[in-house]
Amino acid sequence: MLTHKGTKTIITERLILRKFRVEDATDMFNNWASDENVTRFLTWKPHESVDATKQLLEGWVAAYDNEKTYNWVIEYKGQGIGSISVVRLSDKCEYAELGYCLGCDYWNKGIMSEAANAVIDYLFAEIGVNRVGISHATENPGSGKVAQKCGMFYEGTKREYFKTSTGKFVDIVDYGITRSDWERKDKSKSSTDIVIQTNKTRFGLRTVGVMVRDGKILVQREKDGTEYALPGGAVRVLETTEEALIREYKEETGADIKIKRLLWTEEDFWNYKGRRHHGLAYYYLINFCDGSDIPETEEFISQKDDPNVVLGWMPIDKLKDITIYPTFLKDEVYNLNGELKHFISKEQ
Repeated sequence: MLTHKGTKTIITERLILRKFRVEDATDMFNNWASDENVTRFLTWKPHESVDATKQLLEGWVAAYDNEKTYNWVIEYKGQGIGSISVVRLSDKCEYAELGYCLGCDYWNKGIMSEAANAVIDYLFAEIGVNRVGISHATENPGSGKVAQKCGMFYEGTKREYFKTSTGKFVDIVDYGITRSDWERKDKSKSSTDIVIQTNKTRFGLRTVGVMVRDGKILVQREKDGTEYALPGGAVRVLETTEEALIREYKEETGADIKIKRLLWTEEDFWNYKGRRHHGLAYYYLINFCDGSDIPETEEFISQKDDPNVVLGWMPIDKLKDITIYPTFLKDEVYNLNGELKHFISKEQ
């Protein structure tokens, strides 16, 4: 039996999934609803005006009075960039099917799989569904990659099953995940990340590696970004910071590392798009295990699901010329044999 709770706000590492507001009309129109590249495999044509989008949202907002309505706007860096919703729902069979749209500027960044994973977790854990499905046109393989990243299984292809807004009949691929699949998937994770968050605040525990060789340090950045950081990631419940760093490096680079010693700890406070962040980080000096290594090339793509992360070797003497976090790295990188230090960093 399903326990309907409606469109509750869901917060992920990068996203806020929330109810639509009529004021989202401009973002929706500009970022995806007016783009034929987004709508070409959907039943509706691109919107011709913001007013048309506003009129649609008025109906969507009114529908939230029904707790069986599950329709989220995907908010990223303060603006709406897409949507994800339950497009089919069966109380009798305890089944839900998801549909989603995302602005072209945000494709191939792992955003939709992050949103879909969060909604799938919500539907299983909170609503009590036994199955979640995703269907997509064969000519739109990107949606299939989202389904696969969410742990779904290919279940077949229906020929010329769907008629698009342009009148074209297309083949549809079905993916699905059952409760038993989801429970096995959840158990396959070491545990959940140590994160405490609300609509306005977020706390996280991280572990970070400092890898230096031949006068260079391993750093990472977003593919189109200019700000750098050190590789690492979130610590999971019942996982030590050393275990988490070994796991993260294996996931990011495919290489095995060994911990030399703890260098620094940091309490970090910063604001991001109206949200207050608080982080606690452990920084370890590390080396590669014998027989394990990574490319010597200047930059290479992360092996994780998100292809938007680029890693590379940065000459230490160039750190002074770039924006890199933690900011104290520019000085402390020359003192890796010193005593353990604790830093408190507060954004001005």
